[in-house]
Amino acid sequence: MFRLGQEAESAVRQRLGVLEADAFLARLEHLSFDIAGPLEQVYGGVTDTTRLAAELVQDALNASTWFSTTPRGSTNARKTRAGILPAARCSPNAT
Repeated sequence: MFRLGQEAESAVRQRLGVLEADAFLARLEHLSFDIAGPLEQVYGGVTDTTRLAAELVQDALNASTWFSTTPRGSTNARKTRAGILPAARCSPNAT
């Protein structure tokens, strides 16, 4: 099991608000064995897996914040953000 540092917990509480942060942190604590175990097996001899897990949580927090503040335009825009559709590409005929 890993525990987030005080700085990471503060960032979660600041970004999500009291109720959402409590729910997020409770789910994270519940899943900590499922997160830390595989990270330790794969990266245990290479890096500090507690720090790595905290960085991954921070990345997830950043992604959720980005997703919640991105304009909710068309259905295709939502599907692209969710990874269902690929992002737009330039036409092969473009000069």
